[in-house]
Amino acid sequence: MARTLNSEFYNVLPVGKKYNIGMLAWGHVNGKTQWNMYWDSGQVSYVELPPTYWFQDIFRQDRSPYLLEEAQIIKRLNGM
Repeated sequence: MARTLNSEFYNVLPVGKKYNIGMLAWGHVNGKTQWNMYWDSGQVSYVELPPTYWFQDIFRQDRSPYLLEEAQIIKRLNGM
């Protein structure tokens, strides 16, 4: 998953579902591992101005989804 590189739930998960391929997302809850940061975060400081479009994390710390549409896609494709 790399939202900024056009690897997003809406266009990747349906492919996995179609071909019965399991998929794994690295980032889940924003905070501890900072997967909301872009890959260049080692060279660019996002401390004072974090990215508004997250790179990988799925949920905010309060457990609400970062993007509601993504949560709905995940639920739908998992039969929930």
